[in-house]
Amino acid sequence: MLSENWATLWEALAAAQPDHTAVVLGRHRIKWRDLDDRASRFASFLNEHGVGTGDRVAQMLYNCPEYLESAYAAFKIRASTVNVNYRYRAPEVTHVLSNSGATVLLFHEAFRDVVEEVLKQLPSIRLVVQVQERDIGDSASEPGLLGEGFTDYEEAIATSSRLAPQKRSGSDSLFLYTGGTTGMPKGVVWNHESLFGALAFTGYASLGIEVPTSVEAMADLAVSLNSEGRSPVNMTAPPLMHGTAMFLAFSTFVLGGTVVLLGGRRFDAKELLNLAQDESVTQLSIVGDAFARPIVEEMRSAAGHGSP
Repeated sequence: MLSENWATLWEALAAAQPDHTAVVLGRHRIKWRDLDDRASRFASFLNEHGVGTGDRVAQMLYNCPEYLESAYAAFKIRASTVNVNYRYRAPEVTHVLSNSGATVLLFHEAFRDVVEEVLKQLPSIRLVVQVQERDIGDSASEPGLLGEGFTDYEEAIATSSRLAPQKRSGSDSLFLYTGGTTGMPKGVVWNHESLFGALAFTGYASLGIEVPTSVEAMADLAVSLNSEGRSPVNMTAPPLMHGTAMFLAFSTFVLGGTVVLLGGRRFDAKELLNLAQDESVTQLSIVGDAFARPIVEEMRSAAGHGSP
């Protein structure tokens, strides 16, 4: 079994196919070279602020390029990510941050009021980074009000140099917090090796190929699958804060594929179908009837108007 940190795998992918589109988010396209560059700069920023092996970096973000960049950055310095459901209110957010031992929090400016309330109770959060709203596919909008003591995400990247790759371990971890349907949210700890085994076996097996046993073999295979047109174009419709979306993105990357994400703040079946058609999506991940029924209705409506 391949035992590596996910950042090491992604660095190999970025080196092997720098101009390949890693992510489509609405109208915004992210190539591997750009994803790696910005992640390396944010990793450097975190490192300069004393964040490193075993530290926990919480993400309270909508789907956005910054979500994937900051996760990649955390993995680069052997820190753990902590997903925070942006629908949570202050008591639930406080619980997740306290329970996980997070010392860093990234959040979208839309959640500033909740974050400021939470921080009054959590002096253990020593670094707070605010992500400005953006129109997906366009440049960032005018910066909003930056909270006192907060760092602007774009400024952090702009003022930081690239962090050189470092030796990591497959035993490095990440946290996945569940929805808390039977009480407060609960954290599941994954190490990178186990997550690769859980995701990659199914991904490679579905293509009838063996799981690679080295970083070099993984990168070569990704390039080969991509050149043969066998890599998945995977639309993960749920938000990245859910394990379904984030983990499927991970498995798609190592197969040389492209991850397609909805750019809207709310689920829109018409956006999903148009994006799936425009990007020639080959795989679609949804969550039950909440997604399936609107998709079926939109397909019926489009067919009824003569534009299936």
